[in-house]
Amino acid sequence: MVFTLVIDSKLKAVIGILDSEAKPQALKLKAKIKYEYENTNKAYLNYASILRCIESRLEEGGYGLLEDALLDISRLLFIKYPSIKSLDLSLIKLEIIEGAKVGARLKIKNSELF
Repeated sequence: MVFTLVIDSKLKAVIGILDSEAKPQALKLKAKIKYEYENTNKAYLNYASILRCIESRLEEGGYGLLEDALLDISRLLFIKYPSIKSLDLSLIKLEIIEGAKVGARLKIKNSELF
């Protein structure tokens, strides 16, 4: 059976090409992760582990663009969690422009990346 794991989290990371973006910024991460679950072997996804994995990668990444961060995170998740079939990931900068939230979204299947 295919299930969808949903994550909605706020975190801080350095993402950007401007000098003003060279320090950790407030981000919102939204993730919808479709994965194969088989009740017979209890192969489930640990949402806390996945969130820590994403947060760690963003903290160490220092990405120039949101798009690069999303591609890197998707590669990491597909490799580390083979039961993941597809991802719908969004990274939104919460404070970069006064009065607006801006971001990028990636919808991708495991088969499209490898």
